[in-house]
Amino acid sequence: MVETTGERLLTGEDDTRALGAELAGLARPGLVVLLVGDLGAGKTTFSQGFCAALGVEDAVTSPTWALCNVYRWHSGELHHYDLYRLEHARELDAIGLEESVSSGALTLIEWPELALDQLLEPALEVHLEHAGEQRRVQWRMVSPRARRDQTDPPN
Repeated sequence: MVETTGERLLTGEDDTRALGAELAGLARPGLVVLLVGDLGAGKTTFSQGFCAALGVEDAVTSPTWALCNVYRWHSGELHHYDLYRLEHARELDAIGLEESVSSGALTLIEWPELALDQLLEPALEVHLEHAGEQRRVQWRMVSPRARRDQTDPPN
């Protein structure tokens, strides 16, 4: 059984792909995976391992310029977003993020910060960060309310 919360130090791209493949064990239609990290932290590399473990046959690349790549996996569609180039939350409507999520597609979102207020589904948050020559990755399943409670100031 895949742990829904954890932390790991990774030593390279192969380790990052392997963790993506491991956490793909949590995948189900409608799950949103939030990939948070600086440039070069391994978000797309993680996505490659995640998608490969689900049987995606297409090459998984960063959707930075396309904004969304759509893949087939054994349980339906997988939508892979990269919101890095977006400047305002209102741009999310134009790229169809809400429709993707509400359709029940498995959704990966790199640079998800603009979308957090609009996501009503439980999500797997994956934080990747540089740690010297390694990468530190922390992950957890989180509800929309828990995400809001972390970002809203206490009353």
